[in-house]
Amino acid sequence: MTVFCKNCLSLALLLWLPLLGACAMFPADPTPEILHTSSRGDALDLTLKVRKGQCYQVEKATDLRKPDWKPVGSVITARTDRATITDNNIQTPAGFYRVRLLTR
Repeated sequence: MTVFCKNCLSLALLLWLPLLGACAMFPADPTPEILHTSSRGDALDLTLKVRKGQCYQVEKATDLRKPDWKPVGSVITARTDRATITDNNIQTPAGFYRVRLLTR
C-alpha cells in the first residue's frame, strides 16, 4: 500500500513525521520479521527486523485454532533496523508471536 497526498504540504508533513519521532505513514520495507529468540528463565527476548521510523506491536496467542492476540510490551518505534522486545510471561504452555506494522 502506498500513501499519496494530493498537495505538497500534506506530502511534506508526511515525509517529516519520522524525523519528528512519530510513526511513519508509509509501508515498511522490509516486512517486519522475528530474527532471533532467546530465553532467560521466565522471559523470552525477540529480536526483530524492522524499518527505522516505523511503529510495530508484537502480539502473542496461545492457541492458533482460536487466536486471541494480546500485545507483548508496548508499541515499538524503530530507531534502527533491529529492535528487541521481551515477553516476561512465558509460563503459558505455548506461545505464538506475530509482529504487526502499525499505521496511522
